[in-house]
Amino acid sequence: MNSQPTLMNTQMLMDATRDEALNINKLCGGKQTVDMSDISQLHLNLKNILKIDLLHDFTSLVKLDLFHNLIEKIEGLDSLYNLTWLNLSYNKITKIEGLDGLKKLEVLNLSNNNISRLENMDALQNLSHFLVANNLIKDLDNVLYLTRMKKLYELYMVGNPVSDGEEYTLFSVAFLPKLRYLDDTLINIEIREEASMKYQQQLHELAKR
Repeated sequence: MNSQPTLMNTQMLMDATRDEALNINKLCGGKQTVDMSDISQLHLNLKNILKIDLLHDFTSLVKLDLFHNLIEKIEGLDSLYNLTWLNLSYNKITKIEGLDGLKKLEVLNLSNNNISRLENMDALQNLSHFLVANNLIKDLDNVLYLTRMKKLYELYMVGNPVSDGEEYTLFSVAFLPKLRYLDDTLINIEIREEASMKYQQQLHELAKR
C-alpha cells in the first residue's frame, strides 16, 4: 500500500487495467488496440487515493473497487452508466451523493465511512445489495428512505447507532418487504410475521399515500 496520499493519474490507471487489456488483446489475436472504453473492471484499492478522477473514458466499466483509500467525496462517476458493482468502503466519505448516473447499479458498499444519513439514492432503482455498516446512521427514518428501492434484497447496517435500537430489526423487515438478508442473517417467516403484525397500522397508512 502506498504510504503517501495520492491523486489518480494515467500511470495508475494503466497499471490497474494492464491484465484485462492483455486478455482482451489475446482474445482478439493480438490485433486490437485496447483503450479505456473496453475495460470492464477496475481495482484501485489500498492506494491512498484522495479523489475520484479521470474515469470519464471507462464507459464499459461494470465493476469499480475503490476500497480502503482516503476519498472524502463521491464524484467523477457520471460517465460510468454501465456500472453494476461499486465498492467505496473504508474511505472518509461523509455524504452520499454523485450517484445519479448509475442507474444500473446493483451492489453498493459504503461501509466504514462517516455517513450519517441515507440520501441522494433515488436513481438507484436496480439496487439489490446495499452495505453501509459501521457508519454514523442513527434514525429509523433512514430505513424508511430505502423503501423506494423496490429490488433491495440485502441490507447490511450493523455497526451504526440505529442498528442497536430495539425496533431496528422488526422495523426494517416490516418496511422493506423484498428484503431477504438483514445484517448477514436470513429473514425467516416468524420474524416477517412478527414485523407485519407490529407495524400493521403504519404499513396500512404508508400504502394509502
